[in-house]
Amino acid sequence: MPGMNVKSSARRGPWSLADSYGFIASFVTKSGHRGPRHFAQDPGFSGQRCFSWPSSRRIARVDINGLHRETATSHSSRRQTQQRRHFHSYFVTNLPSSSLHPDSRPPTGPHHKLPRSASTPHTPGSGPSPAAAPPMIGTSRELTVVRIPLRSAKHHFGVFLSRGTRPYNEDTYQAGTLEIPAFAKRAPISLSRSGQKEAATGADSASGDPQVFYFGVFDGHGGNECSDFLREELHNYIESTAKTFELGSSLKKGRGTEIDAAGSGGNSARDLPTDGKESLQKVEMKGKEEVQDSTSVTPLSQEGDVGESPANTALEGGDPEAIEANEPKAVELERSLLDQWKDTVGGYFKRFRPDFFSLPLPRDGSPPVDAPLSIESVLMYSFLKADLDFVTAQARKPDPDAHSDEPLNAEDILGEPAYRASTKTRIGGPTRFIGGSTASIALISTPTPTPFWHPASPSSLITAHVGDTRVILCDTATGLAKPLTTNHHPSAPVESTRLRRYAATFVTDSFGEERMSGLANTRSFGDMRSKRIGVSAEPEIRRVELAPAEYSFLVLVSDGVSGTLSDQEIVDVVKEAKTPEQGAGDVVSFATEVTREGDNATCLVVRLGGWERRGEGGLGSLGTKEVRDYRRGEAADPRRSRTLMKSPMTPPIDPAILSALSLHAATTKISSHGGSGFSSTFKLSSNEGHGEEKIYFVKIGKGRGSEVMFAGEHASLNGIHTAVPSLCPKSHAHGPLSNTNGSFLATDFLSLTSAPSSGQSLAQKLAKLHSTPAPIPDGYGKPVFGFPVATCCGDTEQDNGFEEDWSRFYAARRLGGIGREIERKYGADGELAELISKTSTRIAPRLLSSTHLKSGQTGGPIIPVVVHGDLWSGNHGRGSIGGGSVEEVVYDPSSCWAHSEFEFGIMRMFGGFGGAFEREYESYKNKDEPKEEWEDRVKLYELYHHLNHYAIFGGSYRSGAVQIMKSLIKKYG
Repeated sequence: MPGMNVKSSARRGPWSLADSYGFIASFVTKSGHRGPRHFAQDPGFSGQRCFSWPSSRRIARVDINGLHRETATSHSSRRQTQQRRHFHSYFVTNLPSSSLHPDSRPPTGPHHKLPRSASTPHTPGSGPSPAAAPPMIGTSRELTVVRIPLRSAKHHFGVFLSRGTRPYNEDTYQAGTLEIPAFAKRAPISLSRSGQKEAATGADSASGDPQVFYFGVFDGHGGNECSDFLREELHNYIESTAKTFELGSSLKKGRGTEIDAAGSGGNSARDLPTDGKESLQKVEMKGKEEVQDSTSVTPLSQEGDVGESPANTALEGGDPEAIEANEPKAVELERSLLDQWKDTVGGYFKRFRPDFFSLPLPRDGSPPVDAPLSIESVLMYSFLKADLDFVTAQARKPDPDAHSDEPLNAEDILGEPAYRASTKTRIGGPTRFIGGSTASIALISTPTPTPFWHPASPSSLITAHVGDTRVILCDTATGLAKPLTTNHHPSAPVESTRLRRYAATFVTDSFGEERMSGLANTRSFGDMRSKRIGVSAEPEIRRVELAPAEYSFLVLVSDGVSGTLSDQEIVDVVKEAKTPEQGAGDVVSFATEVTREGDNATCLVVRLGGWERRGEGGLGSLGTKEVRDYRRGEAADPRRSRTLMKSPMTPPIDPAILSALSLHAATTKISSHGGSGFSSTFKLSSNEGHGEEKIYFVKIGKGRGSEVMFAGEHASLNGIHTAVPSLCPKSHAHGPLSNTNGSFLATDFLSLTSAPSSGQSLAQKLAKLHSTPAPIPDGYGKPVFGFPVATCCGDTEQDNGFEEDWSRFYAARRLGGIGREIERKYGADGELAELISKTSTRIAPRLLSSTHLKSGQTGGPIIPVVVHGDLWSGNHGRGSIGGGSVEEVVYDPSSCWAHSEFEFGIMRMFGGFGGAFEREYESYKNKDEPKEEWEDRVKLYELYHHLNHYAIFGGSYRSGAVQIMKSLIKKYG
């Protein structure tokens, strides 16, 4: 064989099993080495066939049935490669003595029972007497530690995967143990004082703490590159972060001082009740009547049809437990990570502030919030770091659609085409991957080595979740499903609130399901093209303390299961299984049998302390039996189409819309085309028989609020369109609906695209808009600031009453108006009211008065111009209006006739435009005078949007507004 230094068998001897192991080890070593291979004589194998291993690998081992054999050693190394620990897909435990038979063989060694003096040599020497040889009784079975692969522990863990009707399976999973400190709470004394005999316990991890178990399910979309990356690497990020943060154990009082798991009582883990019967009997089972109202069962209609699965509310999590760590180092790493996100991605991440991070607010000099370092901090950092590494690695790669003259094997090692050169961009495939993956992981930590599935063992469970994979607990007493995650979809309240400023317009597909940037999930790993608008991997983290036998089992599923079955159906199927492995298989089999989607399906089932009584609480498994039987019957019906799809959710066309647009119902079609937090949106197409199709974009809202909003948007669009026609769609009609209590708005149809613009840049168009004088309203002989109608910024109605002086308009109509709205919503706030008053009466006149502020173009007074009023990256794009050419466009305006620089307040607050845009804008329109106060004026305009966001969303926007006002008052007031 080429490259092998093999001499004749006559000189070397026959080929042995050791040679086979050595031959295998050469390839085991080779898999981790990217450089060339070298062969030489190994002194350790004198007279035998021998190979020299790569210098980057110091020791190669072959692990066969637990026996490790060193195959070769290299004494010199030019390149040192850091050895990475392989994932522990097993757990370590001590075999219970009751399961072992006593060794019947007689002990070897001395059989006499003579005293020490009698065992000395016949002729004593001058030195001390030698000790008697110890009895050779072999290894004690009571100390036997075994390593059990989780996949083999079928009574404790089960997993099952199916690709459904898809050509590929993009789901992956991971299960094993992590080398991180324990994060469990100490067991109460009442659980630790028992005189029962010792039973089997899990062995400690390498750190000395009880093992931390790790389970995860990952659902890829667009390919399996991202889900595979998470399966192979996410646990490494968690372990590495815990080590870098120098995270301590929750079971230790201080560095090197262990806490007894029993608390102050001083009892050891051996005192834990070991048979579990007492803990199981203490569970007070609930009857059918007690849980009937709480059971979320998929309803059956009178016709027998299955309705929509009810959405369970996620179990409320506990507060983080502070753990000793290197806080300065951790805070610095958190700050650095956020800076990398801001610099690399921008957009949403310019104001991003993750939970569990101890950092001050952006633009805020206030001290850090009280967010103690905890395992939650580690998980948040790990998820965000893994996502950043994956996204940046994809950004460095060539686009798969881009053709290159580079040969296909450019990264192969010369002479060894089976191996590729090491490269930092090896995350994922060789080309850029624009897909992503969801992720749900569960970590379980116990205060003692007794494993979490023991009925008497308490434990702490922490879940970290991104996307629409799902984690569910089964309550032993009630038998009810207790979800630990929420689906991160655009329609979820938590997500619509988080992304309102970045995804004001969600797209609704032909089945009525909301999507953002074409994605069903608003949180995921990867999806690099949607990061700027807020599709992040910030996990939803939840901590739950599990009392002994409180829960029966834990289930992790991908949306191929949860999209078809309700949470209660999933746990009821598992209840009927004999083992977790059977339960996982039954869930996936049932989901794939009755699904209409055919998606990939994955299910993990983990046994908990109450497993033995899983079917006794509440309705048992009978609560969903009728629905499950119906589903099976429907699936077996040959008349049922396996490709049946949902009907598009489109309303009839309201007569008021047809009348306003002069259309006829017989020749007009309507289809869903999006949605937002404030309205539903549709595409209206009509062919009146002249061979030309008319297409409109229609918004429909409810209540008086929609009437005010649409009237303001109608006037805003037309004001911008009049000044710069190609900058935004034209609005054709608005008004009340005739069939319902609501309103509509109809505009030109705007088709957004990622294609390059063929017209003027956004900076050029915006400069033109800001240089065009606003019209003079009736009854006024000169330009004024204001607007003919009220407008809405978000859902805040703005007072646009006319004022001749810009400083008075901004102080009274903007700052004063939003101050009153905040007081109406949150009550009196003395500090905020005083700061708003000082800013309105001192700072606004100082910076914005007509005698002070002058035009940078003419040197005279500033003139009112039309501004968009709510221009951030989410209200700007490229698109074709009415089938025309691709242009830079804006939409969803909240206009008024204002100072042109007012536009930059919201633009600066959320980013997305940058210094290059501002420089190009200034090349078409000069900054107003005094130029040295431009930054302060923009900061003053940004203040309004901080206050408006505080009025709408609450939370940290207040501190941002306070910081701006204090800094301006300190400088000018």
